[in-house]
Amino acid sequence: MSERPRLLILSFSPIASDARVLKQVRLFAERYDVTTCGFGPQPHPDVEHVQVADPVVPADPRRARVRGLVTEALKSVRLYRAAYWRNAWAREARQRLRGRDFDVVLANDVDTVILARTLVGLDRLHVDLHEFWPLEGAALRGRRRLPGVYNAWVCTRLAGRAASTTTVGPGIAREYASRCGFEPAVVPNVPPFHALEPGAVGRPLRLVHAGVGAPSRGIHKLVEAALTTRADVTLDLFLVPTNKAYVDELRARAAGTDGRVTVHDPVPQPELVRSLNRFDVGVYLLEPQTVNSRFALPNKIFDFLQARLGVVVGPSPEMAALVRTTGAGTVADGFEAADLRRVLDDLGADEVARWKDAADGAATTYSAENVVGVWSEAIDAIVDRRGRA
Repeated sequence: MSERPRLLILSFSPIASDARVLKQVRLFAERYDVTTCGFGPQPHPDVEHVQVADPVVPADPRRARVRGLVTEALKSVRLYRAAYWRNAWAREARQRLRGRDFDVVLANDVDTVILARTLVGLDRLHVDLHEFWPLEGAALRGRRRLPGVYNAWVCTRLAGRAASTTTVGPGIAREYASRCGFEPAVVPNVPPFHALEPGAVGRPLRLVHAGVGAPSRGIHKLVEAALTTRADVTLDLFLVPTNKAYVDELRARAAGTDGRVTVHDPVPQPELVRSLNRFDVGVYLLEPQTVNSRFALPNKIFDFLQARLGVVVGPSPEMAALVRTTGAGTVADGFEAADLRRVLDDLGADEVARWKDAADGAATTYSAENVVGVWSEAIDAIVDRRGRA
């Protein structure tokens, strides 16, 4: 029988394609007896996987609406645990994990915390919060909605009392500190280190963006800027068709630009950084509509750095701070197409070359290998305390 500590990694996501959770699995698989529990197939050959059936939306819309109303009614009278256990995936996971003994549980996001608490005490629980949940779905000046109230309860009563917590960026960590009374450590969504070199600056200048294709991501503004700048540029978009109608609209517009704008299918995450390496500048304008978008520090920015690209972003606090700290790009004055166009109008090849060299200098610092130690320290500390008890 193995004497290695037993670790359960919980995530109600398709773990095999969830880049953040996969980092956790790979990190601990060599030193721990790891069990994963979530959607989809086994994420790693050296772990045991408890697969939970994907959520099913009732075929009858009226039935789905009634189910939703009952759940929200329970939340409105603060029967939060009763509301949680109405989820079939939570009940299945509880049944399949019943009777199992783990030294520590790493729970990803608020939808795993109540389940995790039935398996171990708070002193054996680490919670990784992938965003700021207490204001889920609320606009920056909006009123807190029921899901947010429920999530705030989970965060303050359970996650905040766990042995340790982590989140994705400093801004989100500060929000938890000010609104929930605990400050998670930070593990940013950075990719593994890639041994690449900055490429020569192209002519035309090759702009690129990769990510979710949805109106809230402002991709149409990138297109508008590329088509109206006086600079000689191309723009390539690698888009996940989350909103197919929006992506189709972008494709239709790109088709009439004589190759100035091109919309591609998405590239698998393991191949993305190397695919980006042939471009010059990564661009992203994310207008802050929620707390999470205001403090976003998305993996695409780190993908750009690993690909040794220059980076142009809007004045989002966390992204802007990263770009300024690394010297790998510049920050537009605002989030509109005209703001990006003004940057492009005055952008020269020598400046882009300096940005690419700066990205190369930052690649080791902003790599998974350099940040996942925060998780190691947290989980190891829980196991060490348990061993001394």
